[in-house]
Amino acid sequence: DVKSADELGALDPAAIQRVREEAWPQPRSAEEVHEALLWMGYVTVEEAQPWDEWIQALRAAGRIVLDGERWFAVEVEASREPKTVLRGRLEALGPIVSDDPLLFELESEGVVLRGRFEGREGWCDRRLLARIHRYTLERLRREIEPVSAQDFLRFLACWQHVDHEHQLDGPRGVAEVVGQLAGFELPAAAWEGSVLPARVRGYKREWLDQLTLSGELAWGRIWGGGAGPIRTTPICLLPREDLESWTALSAAHAEVELKLSGNARLVFDALRARGAMFPQELARAARLLPSHFELALSELVARGLLTSDSFGALRWLIVPPSRRRSAIATQGVWGSSPASQGVWGSSPASQGVQGSSPASIGRWSLLRPIADSGNVGAGLVPARDPAPAPEFIARQLLRRTGVVFRRTLAREKQPLPWRDLIRVYRTLEARGEIHGGRFVAGFDGEQYALPEAVPLLRAVRRRGALEPINVSAADPLNLRGILTPEPRIAPTTRTKVLVA
Repeated sequence: DVKSADELGALDPAAIQRVREEAWPQPRSAEEVHEALLWMGYVTVEEAQPWDEWIQALRAAGRIVLDGERWFAVEVEASREPKTVLRGRLEALGPIVSDDPLLFELESEGVVLRGRFEGREGWCDRRLLARIHRYTLERLRREIEPVSAQDFLRFLACWQHVDHEHQLDGPRGVAEVVGQLAGFELPAAAWEGSVLPARVRGYKREWLDQLTLSGELAWGRIWGGGAGPIRTTPICLLPREDLESWTALSAAHAEVELKLSGNARLVFDALRARGAMFPQELARAARLLPSHFELALSELVARGLLTSDSFGALRWLIVPPSRRRSAIATQGVWGSSPASQGVWGSSPASQGVQGSSPASIGRWSLLRPIADSGNVGAGLVPARDPAPAPEFIARQLLRRTGVVFRRTLAREKQPLPWRDLIRVYRTLEARGEIHGGRFVAGFDGEQYALPEAVPLLRAVRRRGALEPINVSAADPLNLRGILTPEPRIAPTTRTKVLVA
């Protein structure tokens, strides 16, 4: 709509005025006035008033003529071509508002561009418009003084909703956090053990179950694959509508031969043959004992091949069998709805799971398309799908941290190189969708920020020190040793990291 067009990529009025002043000729003699009339076509009587002495001298010499309210050089008057005259005028005036049909011909030739200037639709010489755009970007880059790395960490705590004043609420808060952290892998147990509770007030696991069961969110291992304990298996949470884009990107850049154990292969083949199944159907189709079935599920999840309709299915695998049995013995078997699930343990990740088996926790399905190798025993390879445009990743990284530069990508596993992302960010800056500049001091290279991140950066700097905030080492905010001079702390440790 018109309002959005005016706000998105709006050119600085001061830059427009500056270019108009630069483009308009500033003659110092009659000869320079004549030269200006040759390339700009004409001047009106009103425009020529500051040059009146030179104009009269040129008229007396027979070098210019008056046609109505316009002064023309004799050479232009003799062979006046309307399109050429209009083109010269645009080179001298900057943006104009006009309905002259010749403007459409000049636009088709690439001489002028159409756009909105100071809230109105108009036309501008291509060269002058580029200069206006450059001046606008320079002004935007001067708007904010770079903050320190410590201020930037405080900003990230607010931007990612870990700061108490910026925490979110309810299921919509969970969806917002997942949308912001989409594509970032964390140990499976860390999502409900520390990351989501740190960002959503009074976090309840049924909120995540509702969002996954409704099809709004999905989970799975996106980057790579390998056998390992299910609690520490790297898992992504992300909007289901973007699942294909993420899996296509990972499949195109991280092709891994998947050598499955015998039990895991039985489960995988059953899913490939019959599609998504509930746990009891899948166990029966694979003909496995419950303990072997669970191990097979864990292996397929760790390999990046398996997901479920509900996060509760992953939660079931995370909780040790002994703790499940003790909870069932103490509290009985719970109902089939998430709201009726029992609770025990010191963190959401260790809370009980409904029922005495995973039978009531959604359907299991393959995470991504799989290419049939023709020889199951030789291993299975993810199908190669076209990778999404770099703009998809570039926008997600901006959403994650608000301000993006090379060092903010240190813990990201996405495979696109920084040079590809920079091309996208330069384009977005040219469109006016993001700002480029120096936002964080002490780091080399180009930096880009969302427009809404700049006011928060300023507010955090004015606010000063926050209350101490500690996060788990697995948290995306663990940027120690990346943005700070201290040694790095591995995400797999149980150490707490001070953010601000």
